[in-house]
Amino acid sequence: MKYIVVPEGLSINSKQTPIPSFIFRQIIEYLSLIIKKNDEIYFAPANSFGLGISEQVAGKNYFQEICENVNEIKIFYVSICSKGYIDTLGNATLLKKQFPKLSSENIDLISANMHSKRAFFCFKSVGFNIRKLHKVQYDIVNEKIVRRLWYYKYPKFHRLYEVMAFIKDFINIKFCSNR
Repeated sequence: MKYIVVPEGLSINSKQTPIPSFIFRQIIEYLSLIIKKNDEIYFAPANSFGLGISEQVAGKNYFQEICENVNEIKIFYVSICSKGYIDTLGNATLLKKQFPKLSSENIDLISANMHSKRAFFCFKSVGFNIRKLHKVQYDIVNEKIVRRLWYYKYPKFHRLYEVMAFIKDFINIKFCSNR
């Protein structure tokens, strides 16, 4: 099985070190429970938020820390750090650019529940063949998260953000891009 993990931000731990956000950690913990020997994981390219480590690298590192059979799993990621913000459509576009053959394979997409419809739309729109969408439920945790993602702690604002971002992505896909 091949899994694509949609990144969900960074937090700062008590040692002032960047780690996956509370949502992203819960997604990775879910993944660690369903993954099997010889499966492949693709962490979509994302942001560093100026912290010196990208979401995909932090996610990969966390997965390797918590997964018991990590040596039996193939992990793929791109170690880029973009200067501009990479949104969900950018996650999908950059992943397809880095791993073009992946889009012709059956994949499972793993995303936070609140983000899942937009993630599915973006990845499907750039050509990924999604066999199954895993909508991961998560608990809100009070921790220091990157400022740009403040709304993660407030479900009503997060829902509103997702609606507006979906509209933006829909317009970009239908009218502005040649993806």
